[in-house]
Amino acid sequence: RPGGVPGRRPSRPGIHAREQTPRRATRIRHALTDLEVQQSRIRRNQDVRAAVLICMNARLFAPIFLLLFLLLVSKPVAACRWDSDTVAMETKAFPDLPQVIAGRFPRYPPLYYEMRLRRVTAQLKENPDDLPAYDDAAVACDHLGHSDEAITWMARKRARLEATARPPSDEHWYRYHANLGTILAHRWLKNGADRKRLGEMTEARDHIARAIAINPDAHFGREKYQLLVMEWILKPEKMPLGMFLTSGKSSLRQGDYVAAIKGLSGLVVLGNAWESVDIFAAMGHLLERSGESSLSHLASLRSRELIASGRRSLSPDAPREAAALIKELRFVSLNPLTGDNERHNKAVYAALRDNADVWQRHRIDYLRERLVAGRHPDTDTAFWKDLHDVPPTRLEYPWPQEWMKGFGIYGSLVVTLAGLFIAVSVLWVGSSHAARAVRRWRQARMSRDNLST
Repeated sequence: RPGGVPGRRPSRPGIHAREQTPRRATRIRHALTDLEVQQSRIRRNQDVRAAVLICMNARLFAPIFLLLFLLLVSKPVAACRWDSDTVAMETKAFPDLPQVIAGRFPRYPPLYYEMRLRRVTAQLKENPDDLPAYDDAAVACDHLGHSDEAITWMARKRARLEATARPPSDEHWYRYHANLGTILAHRWLKNGADRKRLGEMTEARDHIARAIAINPDAHFGREKYQLLVMEWILKPEKMPLGMFLTSGKSSLRQGDYVAAIKGLSGLVVLGNAWESVDIFAAMGHLLERSGESSLSHLASLRSRELIASGRRSLSPDAPREAAALIKELRFVSLNPLTGDNERHNKAVYAALRDNADVWQRHRIDYLRERLVAGRHPDTDTAFWKDLHDVPPTRLEYPWPQEWMKGFGIYGSLVVTLAGLFIAVSVLWVGSSHAARAVRRWRQARMSRDNLST
């Protein structure tokens, strides 16, 4: 038949196509579903692998960032102890201490005290009841090394106090005991610190104790630390002064370290301790215990300087040889300065000492020139008018603190917060990616379950 195929029945147009169309559509639908499932599974596996890697990285680096954060948090405490924090930052707690250690505080030539002694002697002849003049006379004699004459002036003051029936709590009784105790101690030291004559130091200690009982806050409480030093001399515990003060064998407590440092610095400025190996070594020990390692190092450098010049400790058991004495005084810091920090501190100390010497010479020359001309600060109100002061050495911030100058005391806080932000950011990013991968995996699983049903 034309248009047909021999031996086969003629086909009915559209019937076979209508029968095959649903089957083909079903197969295509299943194929697309399988393809979508495969793609979803690939994406899920990729996301899970990425999340696992991120979590592993977060687990790896989070402890590192946490450690850095803890170091940064502890830095304000330790920075003060052994890292590259500077002397300039530490001096906020003790404004004048570096200058005291370096010797930049007022001292006077003998002529200054000689002129004062002549003036008050004449003044007391006219007015024997001028009680402050007795103090001026006695202290002037003590500075000139005339200890017996100074004690005589104090005896005269006591006679006037008794003659005028001053009550025991009177301020001038305090001054009497404080000056006499100090003069007696200075005389014992000047005469060689002979331990066979400790009775003189005992008498001096008793007078200081009476002065403290009358006025415990005078001279910012300096006398009570002077009393502790005297107790160390009288009852040597075979240990340096600094160890004695912090060992519990004295009445000093840990909360009193800052006040004790200021008290010892007062003995340097107001007393006779500028050339005391023990006072500077003790000051360094207390500074170290207070977390001020740089200032402690400066004080120990001053003590070493005195040892090198021939000065020795008052401890009866202290060695005479310099190297052994340095070891005995325990100049080994709990958190020692090393490397650049130690070199920087030595350079700072040298600069401070040079500046203090220049300042002292300039001031003494100015004083001597006017004293020779008959002028004295006690009677000449314009005495200091023409003095042009030598500026102090500027304490610089070493690297890496230079960039933190603008932050001041908040610099460490800024760095700490930055470290905390980095650590939290890493953990947050890792957890976010992990949560996103889990969410996609759940969605893919739900789609596959829906298709299978």
